[in-house]
Amino acid sequence: MNNKDLQKRGKGHRQRLREKYMEGGLERFADEEIVEFLLTLGTPRKDVKIQAREALKTFGSLSATLSAPVEKLTEIRGIGPKNALYLNLVHQVAGRYLRDRAKGKTFFSSAKAVFDYCIS
Repeated sequence: MNNKDLQKRGKGHRQRLREKYMEGGLERFADEEIVEFLLTLGTPRKDVKIQAREALKTFGSLSATLSAPVEKLTEIRGIGPKNALYLNLVHQVAGRYLRDRAKGKTFFSSAKAVFDYCIS
C-alpha cells in the first residue's frame, strides 16, 4: 500500500476522534486513542496510531506515557520534540488543575478519618 492509499484510508479519522470526544468525552476513549488524539496536535496529516501504541507499550500506561521525560518520548520513532512537548504539557496541566482544585479543601477531618479511609 503506497502513501496516498494510506492517506485515503485514514481520511476522516481525526474528525471521528474529535466527534467521539465531543459526544462523550474521554470516557469513550481507550488509552491508545487518547495518546493518538494528543499526538495529532503536533503531527499534521499523518497517522499516529502506531506511535500511540508504541508509547503505551514502552511506558506501560497512559499516566506513565504522559509523565515520561521529553527525551524518552522522542526515542519513539515518529514522536518528535513537538509531540513530546504536548504529551508532557497535558501532564503538567493536569497536575496544576488538581493542585488548584485541592487548595483550601479539607479532605480528612482527623487522623482516624485517614486511618478509616486507608483500611477500607
